[in-house]
Amino acid sequence: MSAAEDLPASAWLRERFARAIRPVSDLSVDQWAERERVVPPESGSPYPGPWRHEVAPYLVEIMQVLSFNHPARNVWIKKAHQTGGSEAGLNFFGYCADVHAAPMLIVLPTIEEASKYNRIKLQPMIDATPALGPHRVRTQQAREVGGSTGSFKRFVGGGFAQLTGANSSSGLQMVSVRASIFEEISEWPADAGDRGDPLEQAEKRSTAWSEVGYKRVYVSTPGIAGMCRISAGYEKSDQRQLYVECPRCELWITLIFDQLEEAGEEIVHRCQACKGEIHQHERDAIVAAGQWVPSFPDEEHPPTTVLTRDEVDSWRDRDCGRRDHGYYVTQLHSRMVSWEDTYRGWLKAEGNPEAEKVFTQQVLGVAWEQERDAPGWESLMLRREDYQLGQIPPGAFVLTAMVDVQGDRLEWAVYGWGVGMSAWLVDVGVITGDPGQDETWDKLDETLVGRTYPDANGALWPIDALGIDAGYMSHMVYRFARARRRERVFALDGRPGHTHPLIGAPKRQAVSWGGKRIGSVLLWPTGTWPAKSWVYASLRKTVEGPDDKDHWPTGAWHFPTEVGEDFFQQLTAEYLDAVNRGGRIILEWKQVRRQANEQLDLAVGALVLAHHLGLDRYKPADWEDVANTRGMPMVTASEAEEKTDPLHRRGPTKTAASELRRGRHRRRRRTLTSLRGK
Repeated sequence: MSAAEDLPASAWLRERFARAIRPVSDLSVDQWAERERVVPPESGSPYPGPWRHEVAPYLVEIMQVLSFNHPARNVWIKKAHQTGGSEAGLNFFGYCADVHAAPMLIVLPTIEEASKYNRIKLQPMIDATPALGPHRVRTQQAREVGGSTGSFKRFVGGGFAQLTGANSSSGLQMVSVRASIFEEISEWPADAGDRGDPLEQAEKRSTAWSEVGYKRVYVSTPGIAGMCRISAGYEKSDQRQLYVECPRCELWITLIFDQLEEAGEEIVHRCQACKGEIHQHERDAIVAAGQWVPSFPDEEHPPTTVLTRDEVDSWRDRDCGRRDHGYYVTQLHSRMVSWEDTYRGWLKAEGNPEAEKVFTQQVLGVAWEQERDAPGWESLMLRREDYQLGQIPPGAFVLTAMVDVQGDRLEWAVYGWGVGMSAWLVDVGVITGDPGQDETWDKLDETLVGRTYPDANGALWPIDALGIDAGYMSHMVYRFARARRRERVFALDGRPGHTHPLIGAPKRQAVSWGGKRIGSVLLWPTGTWPAKSWVYASLRKTVEGPDDKDHWPTGAWHFPTEVGEDFFQQLTAEYLDAVNRGGRIILEWKQVRRQANEQLDLAVGALVLAHHLGLDRYKPADWEDVANTRGMPMVTASEAEEKTDPLHRRGPTKTAASELRRGRHRRRRRTLTSLRGK
């Protein structure tokens, strides 16, 4: 039963009549939300029930600008997560459906994401909000002619909302809309249906409404700097930032993560002007009283983070011309997350390149500055260390291996992993032979599968996960991996593009031999773009080298003196290049001309497997458990440099692999067995 049906009939009729005679022009998006919007409990919001501006006061001006009576056509919201940016878009939907019956287009990165958006956000809001009942948004019934569906909402009195994905060119065609909601545009593909940039395709859908006045809202967390749609849109806008009044000096400042610091047991924000402490309990009040100020620089208004009250008023009144309106919302504004959680989140992410990127994008709401050049191979050679290949060095506790298939050989490498994703090259080699012949794979079986490596105690440890690139001679890789899935051998499929995760959900791949199907194997998609970025970020730490106390940076990779120039040239054989794709600049990994890159591919595969084992999420206590299980002392990368004879504890009574496969790891039950095929 809807909330409207809970009202007495007379009260419901009076409310409907009042709404019917209300002048449309008198209502803005923020007013509609305050009067009509209901946040459903199933949305996951900690504040279900009638919409309250005090939960996210910084959204009020944004919603005012989204109203059709405001002259701005395009509104850009560059945001961190947990800041409510998508809620402003949902309120805009309600305003269009209830007040204007305007035709709309709602686009998510993919069709699957659009379906999820409808299931989790949009339809629950429609069901919970009486103003969006069947008298405004037709019911969703698959067999009802003229009704709504999951991807198409029909409004009573005209208008509709088409939901689609940016990966579907057909969904971006044959509609003319006055209102558009473009969600997570930084995750959209560069091309849709070979028709070009999907954002440009979607924007053309409102061309016919130019004279009447269209409205587009772009909502997204940032992506990679230089190819981030939301950052580019914000830069061409009036670049509004939220200024708050310091309770100590009464000057106006912006909240900046770098100003968070520990003060006793509390995390405070240090005022940029007076250096006074702004406390957590003061945040909600100063944010609620904050002012959105256009901050795009010119001679009269240079960039600054400190303003007087008069300057705030002057800057707010400045003529922005025909600029789009742009808003930057950081997690420091949000009452959903404390400053302490934000601060501790960085301490947890620091040193892990992928975690640092996520923190920068999702928490700070800033595009990630990606280093484009590879570390110099000569500099890496200067950081080689005196340990032997074929033996597990101090600090390494878990082994992953990767195999690269070439036309006349199989190349392989084994890496050991320790605290903070520090890594050591443990072994490397080449198996010559035609990969189309069983003999070559038999050599691989003898060389790596089931192989163990000694630590300094003489205890032998197996390779915990072994991956093979299935991009070449796929059928041979599938057959080999299928037959050895119990030995932790996995077929990997590299995917280009910065939006792919390090490793995704596997798909069942049929395995045929001699024209007959003999079974199937799990094929694991891997994101080579972010993995290469991670490898190079780690190698930069290697180049940095140890400090004056011989402590290496956490996350640095280590290499023995036995590997030479060719190894390091292959390891640094690619770079990021800016490429124009249909008028949009994107970054692509390119190979140095006439330079082999097998060692980079092997390092990427070993890293991906370590990530999938969950090693990058290990806390020091987790590593200590692994060390204890394997009968090895807890040695970090920096400590390993200080130990002359570090491994003199007793050997383990059981192999760690068997312990971990039985799920006896106290803190990480899904550790080295998480890759096992089912």
